[in-house]
Amino acid sequence: MSLIAGDIVLTQGGYHQAEIYELETKTVQQVVDFLPVPILAVSGGELNLITQQGTGEIILGNDAPSHVQPSGSFTLERAWLNVSGTPSSKIRLQTDKLLMSNGHIFAENRGVSPAGMIDIWAGDIQLDSSSITASTLSASGAPIHISAENLAIAKGISLSSTTIGEGKGGDIEIELEKEMRLSHSASFLTANFATGKAGNIHVQAQNIKVLDGGFISSSSIMGSGSGGTIQLQASDTVYLESEQYMGQASLSSMSIGDSIEAGTGGDIHVRARHIELVAGAGINTSTFGAGHGGNIQLQADSVRLTGKSQDAQAFPSYLSASSHSFFDDVPAGNAGRIHVQANKLSLEIGTNISTSASQATGGNIQLDINQQLYLHKSEINTSVFGGSGDGGNINIQQPRVAALNQGQIKAQADVGNGGNISIAADHFLSSQNSQINASSRLGIDGQVLIDTPDSYGSSSLLLTAGYFLQTTDLLPLDCAIHNDVLSRFGIKKAPHGTPTAPEDFIY
Repeated sequence: MSLIAGDIVLTQGGYHQAEIYELETKTVQQVVDFLPVPILAVSGGELNLITQQGTGEIILGNDAPSHVQPSGSFTLERAWLNVSGTPSSKIRLQTDKLLMSNGHIFAENRGVSPAGMIDIWAGDIQLDSSSITASTLSASGAPIHISAENLAIAKGISLSSTTIGEGKGGDIEIELEKEMRLSHSASFLTANFATGKAGNIHVQAQNIKVLDGGFISSSSIMGSGSGGTIQLQASDTVYLESEQYMGQASLSSMSIGDSIEAGTGGDIHVRARHIELVAGAGINTSTFGAGHGGNIQLQADSVRLTGKSQDAQAFPSYLSASSHSFFDDVPAGNAGRIHVQANKLSLEIGTNISTSASQATGGNIQLDINQQLYLHKSEINTSVFGGSGDGGNINIQQPRVAALNQGQIKAQADVGNGGNISIAADHFLSSQNSQINASSRLGIDGQVLIDTPDSYGSSSLLLTAGYFLQTTDLLPLDCAIHNDVLSRFGIKKAPHGTPTAPEDFIY
């Protein structure tokens, strides 16, 4: 089915609320049902939707372009596009502006053949309380591909790809010329609930912003399939902020499994010119079963984590890889690794980079910093709580300056050995109340190695006194102020020259 028009509008679906009296319980229940919703559906074929205004040119043959430059708008408001089937169909949407409000696109693959594709080409895309969903059971799920100039999404599980069988979940691929903005609890989600691998998520744009509880997640839940990889790539900035949703990671990968064959969590890769995590934003990989946690890798010119304190509440930003087991008879998998490559890395106001494990081995932290590493009231930590697992190692390589201002670097364990801490820097500064610790409660302490030609330890970095030296008291008395002896010299201040005392202005 193909539908071509200047503008396409599917709208005016609604809700119906009714009250039902239960005779047995003698209660009144409120039931909300859909009123008839506009549905455009194709099963087992292909659905093409194109908005094109004005005159144009039609090219037939092998040299015809696969995508034309669209104009016009496509509006999906309280309406559905459904291409589910055996297998699910392919949907291709080309428009200048895609507007979805309580609109939904479904692609459920019920067959054994690979699913079709959800392919969207647009100028600007705005999704509000809307969703684009692909799911599969036995075969590969439908990939979701979006190519646009700008993408703004708010509210709800907006893009999702899931597998509940042995089929691989479809990938989510987003290519933008300018900006992606994910806000107000909007999310991208891939997940597997069986043996199939979850789909990957790849976002490429000039700027990527995840705000106000928005999140991107890939998970393996109660199955042997692994979680998908999350990859964000920005030519300028990746900016994550999560002030009102403390504890919810902006980017997350998770593995939950009650058997020894539980799947591993997916990896997270972020690459940009600038990466900022602000006011409680987090990047987290975690495992709650036998599957190993995923790894985190950041590459940027500058990486900055900063927290926020407001109304007696702290909102610390973080990078974390953790391992814990929900199940008594299932050992926990090892925590993932964290690797940061940057010219500058700054951790401020309670933020942390950490790996942690319970009954397992902690992950390693590798920081390759070219210019400056700065910790202010923040922490780099690899810890093991309980069990015989060893603490992870912390390796900080070759910044010109590594500065700890009330900062902590710790690699600690319980019964196992403490992790090793290695710092190689041209200049190393540590304030009096900073700490570097590689201890174990019952095991062998780890080693701390600081390799630097210039080290300024806590003994030489002290708080200054609360007053300044009065240098005028050390100067010889000016002959002009001797009242008991008549001076033979006249003092004349030049309009330009050295001041008579340090506190005088220099002209």
